[in-house]
Amino acid sequence: MPIKLPLIILSIVILIGANLGFQVWGRAAKAPMGEVWTVTRVLNGQTVVAKSNSVTQRIRLLGISAPWKEQEPWGNLARLRLEQLVKDRSVTLEFDLEPDRSQNIQQTEKDNRLQAYIWQGDTLVNAQLVKEGYVLADANSSNSNQYKTKLELWQSEARLLELGIWEPLNPMRIHPKDFRRQLLR
Repeated sequence: MPIKLPLIILSIVILIGANLGFQVWGRAAKAPMGEVWTVTRVLNGQTVVAKSNSVTQRIRLLGISAPWKEQEPWGNLARLRLEQLVKDRSVTLEFDLEPDRSQNIQQTEKDNRLQAYIWQGDTLVNAQLVKEGYVLADANSSNSNQYKTKLELWQSEARLLELGIWEPLNPMRIHPKDFRRQLLR
Protein backbone atom coordinates (compact mmCIF):
# COMPACT_ATOMS: atom_id res chain seq x y z
CA MET A 1 0.00 0.00 0.00
CA PRO A 2 2.65 2.64 0.84
CA ILE A 3 4.24 2.16 -2.60
CA LYS A 4 1.00 2.99 -4.45
CA LEU A 5 0.72 6.51 -3.02
CA PRO A 6 4.09 7.71 -4.41
CA LEU A 7 3.21 6.17 -7.81
CA ILE A 8 -0.11 7.99 -7.83
CA ILE A 9 1.57 11.27 -6.90
CA LEU A 10 4.25 10.72 -9.56
CA SER A 11 1.56 9.97 -12.16
CA ILE A 12 -0.31 13.15 -11.27
CA VAL A 13 2.88 15.21 -11.49
CA ILE A 14 3.68 13.71 -14.91
CA LEU A 15 0.15 14.41 -16.19
CA ILE A 16 0.26 18.00 -14.95
CA GLY A 17 3.68 18.49 -16.57
CA ALA A 18 2.48 17.01 -19.87
CA ASN A 19 -0.62 19.22 -19.78
CA LEU A 20 1.49 22.34 -19.20
CA GLY A 21 3.84 21.30 -21.99
CA PHE A 22 0.96 20.92 -24.45
CA GLN A 23 -0.48 24.27 -23.40
CA VAL A 24 2.84 26.04 -23.96
CA TRP A 25 3.33 24.28 -27.30
CA GLY A 26 -0.22 25.13 -28.41
CA ARG A 27 0.04 28.78 -27.43
CA ALA A 28 3.62 29.62 -28.36
CA ALA A 29 3.39 31.83 -31.38
CA LYS A 30 5.77 34.06 -33.22
CA ALA A 31 4.75 36.47 -35.90
CA PRO A 32 5.86 35.20 -39.29
CA MET A 33 7.83 37.15 -41.82
CA GLY A 34 5.29 38.55 -44.23
CA GLU A 35 3.72 41.58 -45.76
CA VAL A 36 3.37 44.54 -43.40
CA TRP A 37 0.18 46.58 -43.76
CA THR A 38 -1.48 49.31 -41.71
CA VAL A 39 -5.13 48.78 -40.82
CA THR A 40 -7.11 51.93 -41.58
CA ARG A 41 -10.65 50.69 -40.97
CA VAL A 42 -12.50 47.77 -39.42
CA LEU A 43 -15.64 46.86 -41.37
CA ASN A 44 -16.91 44.01 -39.17
CA GLY A 45 -15.60 41.27 -36.89
CA GLN A 46 -13.73 39.54 -39.71
CA THR A 47 -12.94 42.18 -42.34
CA VAL A 48 -10.57 45.14 -42.27
CA VAL A 49 -9.31 47.70 -44.75
CA ALA A 50 -5.53 48.04 -44.79
CA LYS A 51 -2.92 49.97 -46.70
CA SER A 52 0.54 48.98 -47.88
CA ASN A 53 2.53 51.56 -49.81
CA SER A 54 -0.10 53.08 -52.09
CA VAL A 55 -2.37 50.01 -52.23
CA THR A 56 -5.55 49.87 -50.14
CA GLN A 57 -7.18 46.45 -49.80
CA ARG A 58 -10.02 44.73 -47.96
CA ILE A 59 -8.74 41.77 -45.95
CA ARG A 60 -10.85 38.95 -44.53
CA LEU A 61 -9.44 37.11 -41.54
CA LEU A 62 -8.97 33.44 -42.38
CA GLY A 63 -10.38 30.61 -40.30
CA ILE A 64 -13.07 32.56 -38.46
CA SER A 65 -16.74 33.41 -38.83
CA ALA A 66 -17.91 36.58 -37.09
CA PRO A 67 -21.48 37.41 -36.14
CA TRP A 68 -23.30 39.82 -38.47
CA LYS A 69 -23.85 43.39 -37.30
CA GLU A 70 -27.57 42.59 -37.05
CA GLN A 71 -26.76 39.79 -34.58
CA GLU A 72 -26.74 42.12 -31.61
CA PRO A 73 -24.88 42.50 -29.44
CA TRP A 74 -22.35 40.02 -30.84
CA GLY A 75 -21.69 41.54 -34.25
CA ASN A 76 -20.90 44.95 -32.85
CA LEU A 77 -18.79 43.53 -30.00
CA ALA A 78 -16.68 41.48 -32.46
CA ARG A 79 -16.10 44.56 -34.63
CA LEU A 80 -15.17 46.71 -31.63
CA ARG A 81 -12.72 44.10 -30.30
CA LEU A 82 -11.07 43.72 -33.70
CA GLU A 83 -10.82 47.51 -33.87
CA GLN A 84 -9.07 47.56 -30.46
CA LEU A 85 -6.57 44.98 -31.65
CA VAL A 86 -5.60 46.38 -35.05
CA LYS A 87 -7.02 49.81 -36.02
CA ASP A 88 -4.31 52.30 -37.00
CA ARG A 89 -1.63 49.68 -36.30
CA SER A 90 0.90 47.88 -38.42
CA VAL A 91 0.05 44.23 -38.92
CA THR A 92 1.72 41.33 -40.69
CA LEU A 93 -0.34 39.28 -43.13
CA GLU A 94 0.22 35.54 -43.28
CA PHE A 95 -1.31 33.59 -46.11
CA ASP A 96 -2.23 29.92 -45.95
CA LEU A 97 -1.10 29.62 -49.54
CA GLU A 98 1.43 31.89 -51.17
CA PRO A 99 -0.42 34.86 -52.63
CA ASP A 100 -0.25 35.09 -56.37
CA ARG A 101 -1.15 38.68 -57.20
CA SER A 102 -1.35 37.98 -60.94
CA GLN A 103 -4.09 35.36 -60.52
CA ASN A 104 -5.56 36.58 -57.21
CA ILE A 105 -5.55 33.11 -55.63
CA GLN A 106 -5.88 34.67 -52.17
CA GLN A 107 -8.86 36.79 -53.18
CA THR A 108 -12.48 35.81 -53.17
CA GLU A 109 -14.04 36.28 -56.58
CA LYS A 110 -17.14 38.15 -55.43
CA ASP A 111 -15.64 41.06 -53.53
CA ASN A 112 -11.91 41.16 -54.19
CA ARG A 113 -10.81 40.69 -50.56
CA LEU A 114 -7.46 39.26 -49.59
CA GLN A 115 -7.75 36.37 -47.16
CA ALA A 116 -5.08 36.19 -44.48
CA TYR A 117 -4.14 35.53 -40.91
CA ILE A 118 -3.40 38.86 -39.28
CA TRP A 119 -0.61 39.25 -36.74
CA GLN A 120 -0.26 42.32 -34.55
CA GLY A 121 3.13 41.91 -32.92
CA ASP A 122 3.27 38.32 -31.65
CA THR A 123 -0.52 38.04 -31.41
CA LEU A 124 -2.42 36.07 -34.03
CA VAL A 125 -5.51 38.30 -34.12
CA ASN A 126 -7.75 35.62 -35.70
CA ALA A 127 -6.98 33.31 -32.75
CA GLN A 128 -7.32 36.06 -30.15
CA LEU A 129 -10.89 36.75 -31.30
CA VAL A 130 -11.72 33.03 -31.05
CA LYS A 131 -10.05 32.67 -27.62
CA GLU A 132 -12.06 35.58 -26.23
CA GLY A 133 -15.35 34.27 -27.62
CA TYR A 134 -16.03 37.06 -30.12
CA VAL A 135 -16.05 34.85 -33.23
CA LEU A 136 -16.33 31.19 -34.22
CA ALA A 137 -13.55 29.06 -35.62
CA ASP A 138 -14.65 28.29 -39.16
CA ALA A 139 -13.50 24.80 -40.09
CA ASN A 140 -15.22 25.07 -43.46
CA SER A 141 -13.48 28.28 -44.46
CA SER A 142 -11.73 27.86 -47.78
CA ASN A 143 -7.96 28.23 -47.72
CA SER A 144 -7.60 28.17 -43.92
CA ASN A 145 -5.81 24.99 -42.99
CA GLN A 146 -2.70 26.19 -41.20
CA TYR A 147 -4.27 27.02 -37.81
CA LYS A 148 -7.48 24.99 -38.16
CA THR A 149 -6.79 22.60 -35.27
CA LYS A 150 -5.52 25.32 -32.94
CA LEU A 151 -8.49 27.58 -33.68
CA GLU A 152 -10.88 24.72 -32.90
CA LEU A 153 -9.07 24.02 -29.61
CA TRP A 154 -9.18 27.70 -28.61
CA GLN A 155 -12.89 27.76 -29.47
CA SER A 156 -13.48 24.73 -27.25
CA GLU A 157 -11.65 26.51 -24.44
CA ALA A 158 -13.72 29.70 -24.86
CA ARG A 159 -16.88 27.60 -24.89
CA LEU A 160 -15.90 25.77 -21.69
CA LEU A 161 -15.05 29.07 -20.03
CA GLU A 162 -18.38 30.50 -21.30
CA LEU A 163 -16.73 33.55 -22.86
CA GLY A 164 -18.43 36.00 -25.21
CA ILE A 165 -20.83 34.29 -27.58
CA TRP A 166 -20.74 31.22 -25.31
CA GLU A 167 -22.01 33.12 -22.25
CA PRO A 168 -24.94 31.06 -20.90
CA LEU A 169 -27.11 34.06 -19.95
CA ASN A 170 -26.88 35.65 -23.42
CA PRO A 171 -25.45 33.19 -25.96
CA MET A 172 -25.35 33.71 -29.68
CA ARG A 173 -28.13 31.35 -30.68
CA ILE A 174 -27.63 31.09 -34.42
CA HIS A 175 -24.49 30.53 -36.48
CA PRO A 176 -23.57 33.54 -38.68
CA LYS A 177 -23.99 31.50 -41.89
CA ASP A 178 -27.51 30.43 -40.87
CA PHE A 179 -28.32 33.99 -39.84
CA ARG A 180 -27.26 35.23 -43.28
CA ARG A 181 -29.48 32.66 -44.98
CA GLN A 182 -32.44 33.95 -42.95
CA LEU A 183 -31.65 37.54 -43.96
CA LEU A 184 -31.58 36.61 -47.64
CA ARG A 185 -35.01 34.92 -47.59
